[in-house]
Amino acid sequence: MKLFFRIILSALLLFVISSVIFVAVLNWAGTKVVNAFLNLSVNAPAKVEKFETNWLLTEMVVENLQIYNPEGFPKGKLLEVEKLWVNLFPLYTFFKPYTEIEIQNGHLNFIRREDNATNVAVAFKIPYEKAKVKPLTFEVEKLNAKLYVEPLEKNINYTAKGIFKGLGNNAKFEIKGYGNFGSKETVTDFTVYNWNIRNNPVLSTLAEILNEPKLKELTLSKIEGKIETKGDWIIFPERDTKAFVINDVLFAIIHKGSKYNLKTKEINATITLYSPLKVTVKVSGTSESPEVEILNLKSREIEEKIKTLGEKVFQNLLNKVLSTPSTQ
Repeated sequence: MKLFFRIILSALLLFVISSVIFVAVLNWAGTKVVNAFLNLSVNAPAKVEKFETNWLLTEMVVENLQIYNPEGFPKGKLLEVEKLWVNLFPLYTFFKPYTEIEIQNGHLNFIRREDNATNVAVAFKIPYEKAKVKPLTFEVEKLNAKLYVEPLEKNINYTAKGIFKGLGNNAKFEIKGYGNFGSKETVTDFTVYNWNIRNNPVLSTLAEILNEPKLKELTLSKIEGKIETKGDWIIFPERDTKAFVINDVLFAIIHKGSKYNLKTKEINATITLYSPLKVTVKVSGTSESPEVEILNLKSREIEEKIKTLGEKVFQNLLNKVLSTPSTQ
């Protein structure tokens, strides 16, 4: 019996030592293998500083991933990730495999040229349609994200938060959603903080119609809602999206059912503004040349505003009379 236990113990010890040596060699060579894979698969300079895995190859950790802009774009980094975790263990099951991915402190620098080519599409060899478009750049900083992927069903669940820099903004955001990368459909709950709006054609049109110049330049303290993507369409489903100004005062509601086409820029939206009059409008046409129809403007609120303006005019006249020196 003692001999049997010694054999078992020796075999176990040999297995552990072999596993440790195997993992050590794998981790030593892993960084080189990953860098070689990146050089083959990414159409831009790319490297990782460190790669680690377990002996089953089910858990992987990548440190300091750096991918630079491809040729034809300004020099600089496209993507930088401080730490990336990948859990592949469930892929060895047969019933419902899935993958977990976690990103810690990522930084994305997005660039779109006039010919519609982006640094992301060119670097990762993603097909795109050539077209003449307005150049666009933005950054996402301090990105922390978690993804849960079911490869057989092509489903994905995700959460992320970070800072968006671009379009005159430096705004924090949080998102949580799910989708299918086969059909390219997603549903996302989102919250954005301190979003600036400048020279927006829709709001500029409303500013003229409602005689509210402040609509041309806005800072929204918070925007929260839900969006759904279907092909080129962004749809506001299920519930209204709300925008607030300072002190969480409600400023606008984009009503459910509203939608916008990213490709054609077609817009079909119903919006209620509190500016301070409560007015509901229907916006159609395109985002660059919108058509606005007033659906509801409450007369009581108009009367109250006129009354307030009348009182102010009367008070101003009274002040002038009282301040006029007597000639007697």
